Amino acid sequence: MTTDPTGNVYIVSRITSAGNSPITSELTKYSSSGVKEWALQRTSISAVVSDASGNVYISGDTQQALDGNILVGLRDAY
Repeated sequence: MTTDPTGNVYIVSRITSAGNSPITSELTKYSSSGVKEWALQRTSISAVVSDASGNVYISGDTQQALDGNILVGLRDAY
C-alpha cells in the first residue's frame, strides 16, 4: 500500500481463482475521500510506490504476454 502527495491510496490485493487460471493481483486506487477510482489486474504485483510528483510504479512478474509484448520464458519481470 502507498499514498501519493494528494492523499490518494493505492492498495495491492491478491485474487485467487479456481481451475487453471493463475493467481492474480489487483492494484486499486482510492481517492483521498475513499472513492474507488480504478483497478488494474496483473499476474503478480510485488510492490507499489509513489514519488513526490504523484507517479505510481509497480513491480512484479507475469506468466502471460503483457500489454502486447511477447512472453519470454516461463515468467517475465516488470
